[in-house]
Amino acid sequence: MYLPLLKAMVPFYYFFCLVMIFIGGVPDYSENIDGVEIKNICDLMRNYVIDDSRDAFGPITLLMISPFFIMAIIKKFKSWFANISFLVILFFWLWSFYIQYNNCN
Repeated sequence: MYLPLLKAMVPFYYFFCLVMIFIGGVPDYSENIDGVEIKNICDLMRNYVIDDSRDAFGPITLLMISPFFIMAIIKKFKSWFANISFLVILFFWLWSFYIQYNNCN
């Protein structure tokens, strides 16, 4: 009965997850990266005192994207849409919370 409504809400939830990952993974003062004095995120983290909220937002957003993994499991990884959507959001999550901070000491 509610299946068409749920299918219609999947793109909105996907967009919501992407926005939440972007909000949680971008540090404060990221607009100050100018390429001259502050060249990258590591310089930003060294020069500013930033309240790092990645330790809270990381697990929360990982739980938020778990329905896409469950959807891929239910479809037995045969649906290209479910696989691509899960891989894209998983890579964006990894990049936002871990990969871009990988070389910072």
